[in-house]
Amino acid sequence: MSRSHLFITGNIAYSPRKITLTSGEISYFVKPYSVQSGYVHGDRVKARITKRWDGWRMAEVEILGIVSRSRDPLLARIISKKWKQYLKVIQEQGNLEVPYISKNTTYTEDTIVSIKFWDGDRVEVLSVFGNENDIDLDERLILWLSRARTDFGEWVIQESEKIKQINTPKLQYKNAPARTDFRNWYTLTIDGSDAKDLDDAVSIRQEKNGDYTLAVHIADVAEYVTENSSIDREAMMRSTSIYTPGKVIPMLPEVLSNDLCSLQAGTMKLTLSCVMTIDSKGYVKHTDIVEGIIESRHRGIYDDIAKRYTELKWWKQWNISESQDLDATIKTAFNLYYILEKRRRKEWKITFESTEIYFDFGDRDTKNNVIKTPLGIKKRERNDAHKLIEEFMVLANEEVAKWCENNGLPFLSRVHWLPGNEQTEIIQEILRKNGDQSKSVPLFKRKIPVLEPTHIREFLEKIQNPIDLYRFSRLLLPKMAKATYSDTPFRHFGLALEYYAHFTSPIRRYPDLQVHRIIKEKIHGVLTPERITHYKTILKKIARKCSEQERSAEDIERAMNSLYICRYMSDKIGKTYRGQISGLAEFALFVELENGIETTLYLPRGRYNIDQIEGILTTTSGKKLWSIGEMIQVRIESVNMTERRVVVEKVV
Repeated sequence: MSRSHLFITGNIAYSPRKITLTSGEISYFVKPYSVQSGYVHGDRVKARITKRWDGWRMAEVEILGIVSRSRDPLLARIISKKWKQYLKVIQEQGNLEVPYISKNTTYTEDTIVSIKFWDGDRVEVLSVFGNENDIDLDERLILWLSRARTDFGEWVIQESEKIKQINTPKLQYKNAPARTDFRNWYTLTIDGSDAKDLDDAVSIRQEKNGDYTLAVHIADVAEYVTENSSIDREAMMRSTSIYTPGKVIPMLPEVLSNDLCSLQAGTMKLTLSCVMTIDSKGYVKHTDIVEGIIESRHRGIYDDIAKRYTELKWWKQWNISESQDLDATIKTAFNLYYILEKRRRKEWKITFESTEIYFDFGDRDTKNNVIKTPLGIKKRERNDAHKLIEEFMVLANEEVAKWCENNGLPFLSRVHWLPGNEQTEIIQEILRKNGDQSKSVPLFKRKIPVLEPTHIREFLEKIQNPIDLYRFSRLLLPKMAKATYSDTPFRHFGLALEYYAHFTSPIRRYPDLQVHRIIKEKIHGVLTPERITHYKTILKKIARKCSEQERSAEDIERAMNSLYICRYMSDKIGKTYRGQISGLAEFALFVELENGIETTLYLPRGRYNIDQIEGILTTTSGKKLWSIGEMIQVRIESVNMTERRVVVEKVV
């Protein structure tokens, strides 16, 4: 690194767990000692690079001084010192205290206000945010800091009310062809028990020649939400629904998301349906995309459907009759799922070991932040009903992307880029060093010229020990690039697919709604060259916005989950749990408890090295201390609500 590159300027960003500096497209970890006071979120600063990125840890910098004060709106707490009031920027946004210059307005102690800096440290109070004693302050802080849109504006509400007054929408296209009527098909939805925005349903039957006909029906949101309407513009700004424990911040008003567009059982609904003919080996022979009308016959719950199929497998005789439509559909669907799953395994889709947690609120009402603490937290078990719906939706998304590409349509592609060069080298080294050296497999004898999903899937499938599988999943997953949206079709690396688009969730994802809109124009013959040019012009901007909002939603969901975890664990200090090391840092171990909660075990002061190929923490002399996947007993030591961490200590 040349001396000219040692010093950089950039903007600092605060979060509960770390401070980062962004310069161009590169983010650096900020040494905490260099920002102990005097800085706030958004400040432009000068910094010195102290450590380069090594493929495992972020590059590090120390802050040398401020270039210009942040112009971002911030939150501050009113505090009193010696009969004077001060504005202290909240810890999540910095460490700065400035005198409050009253303009005939005084505030009570611990009032939270929004502020903005002008001309250095001259500050203006914009509005009152709340009080530290407010029951929902911590949740509102997370949403405010993320700039989440939580309320719908007046024009959106008015449009929603107009739509609510009509039972079926006025068709947008003149001389529209009749919709395909699927009401004589047995159709059902399969979702979680708490889901309300039911945007997908399936119908399936097996033909006499052995082929399967699978219809994936998706709510026709585009028939209600027209381009550039108030609802459409608001949906674009949000781009996605945000799911937090027991609650949802919807992309669309509830009259659409939970009622008119939701494919509830016993009601006629408009759909955009992907109808696929699939042979007995799981390959799609033909795909049609049509506007449809359905009436779901059954509201399926994942656990109930999986249990029902298990019972069906043990029946001595299998006779399909009119009274067995549900059971026949379930059996046929699972037969096709296992065929598809077998075919996809051969194509080497990557499957990592991952943990998702479930918050149990019982029957209590979670609206308006009434419930602050869940009754329980546990790992969410994924059964074959979850996997069946996932496989059907992935197949529909793939076929829609192919259909759009074959018809020359502009569309939003869901892409998963190959890992970067440095990450690829680390992945290759993990595969080479930890592969089965006893077998003559070229993959493990030399570096892979081009990394393919095949290489990773083959490696994971050879691992028999669950602890090793856990460790290498945790080692490899962070090296993968994040999936994103693009106006240019590109392969999806993780799914091992050449074409992929999001089509199956237009109620909660804007890219799906945009894809629907383009397909419907093609179906109705109004996708003129001018309209194609229009979409090509706007899709790049939409892809960028939706990718940004998706990342923001993930950050909010992660922060809210951590908040509820801390609330739940706050009365469990001193309790002992069994856990598995899920991650390593130079200052701490991260331990996943048996209920799925991740905790932090701080290490004694000292110097440690991390072997990112083996997932091992060692001393500087090379002595092994800990490894990812290792099982240990821990005791809950404390709960840090500010950083939203559960801190544990090892039980000797």
